[in-house]
Amino acid sequence: MESERKNRYIIGGMIIVVTIICAYFVIMYFIEEHNLNEAYNYLSNYDCDSAYAILERYKDNERFNKRANQKICKCIDEKFLDIKNGKVDDRFDDLLIKIRKRDSVYAYAQNKLDMAEAYETLNTADIKLNEGKISYELLYSTLEKYITHEPWGYDKDFVDKAKQKQEEIEDKAVKEAVEIGKKKIEQKDFEGARDYLEKFYKIGNSEIIDLHKQVLKELDKIKEEKQKQYEIEQAKKEAEEKARKKQEGVTIGMTKQDVLDSNWGEPKKINTSTYAWGTYEQWVYGNGNYLYFENGILTSIQN
Repeated sequence: MESERKNRYIIGGMIIVVTIICAYFVIMYFIEEHNLNEAYNYLSNYDCDSAYAILERYKDNERFNKRANQKICKCIDEKFLDIKNGKVDDRFDDLLIKIRKRDSVYAYAQNKLDMAEAYETLNTADIKLNEGKISYELLYSTLEKYITHEPWGYDKDFVDKAKQKQEEIEDKAVKEAVEIGKKKIEQKDFEGARDYLEKFYKIGNSEIIDLHKQVLKELDKIKEEKQKQYEIEQAKKEAEEKARKKQEGVTIGMTKQDVLDSNWGEPKKINTSTYAWGTYEQWVYGNGNYLYFENGILTSIQN
């Protein structure tokens, strides 16, 4: 009976300990969840500093940080949806810039920041065109840049709307692009004209294509002129180098060509002997002047 009583005490004690431990973890979880929700509310109200002050307390808690990142991304998605649906809110950009400071969500925040910029451009296009804040050609090329931007090129909704807007403004954009292209050509800015016209080349407009061909021809002429000038300068340098060498004597280690280019020039006679190790040459210049080569290298001078 005594042993049974002791066992009941032990089991009861263990149950109490386990209950306390479980209660502790449950309480800690709810505290963490409360803090997460509080941080989320701060972010929803664009107060990133207060939110991050809360998250900083748990910087070494991997489990907490994983849930925190999920909350941050959820907040970003909710705010981004407003931008996508046409709401203009400069606070969103500021919020994302601050959120990027958290390394674990940097890429996600940067991606949404780029997407927000693209949607803001698309959603405010008509207003900015009417107010003269953006030209048709700039809007067209900007949308093209966004359409081909890989990180969010999968956003079919944006791509479809952007392409539709491009179709609407294509004629006016081409007209402006032709004028700008011509102006760059007049200014002899052929490289700038080439790069600019290539933004609109795929439209297939004949004027754009003709201007682009004209620019390429001019660039080819410039390239040819530069090549000719380079060859002239190189020939001049080589002639100057030859003239300099003609004023110099010979030194051990020169090649036969070096000697020919020096003030010794061509010998009157060459005596050649061939051995197992190679070739031995004696160049005779007269007046007791001789040069000796082993395998094409000057090894001895006699004068």
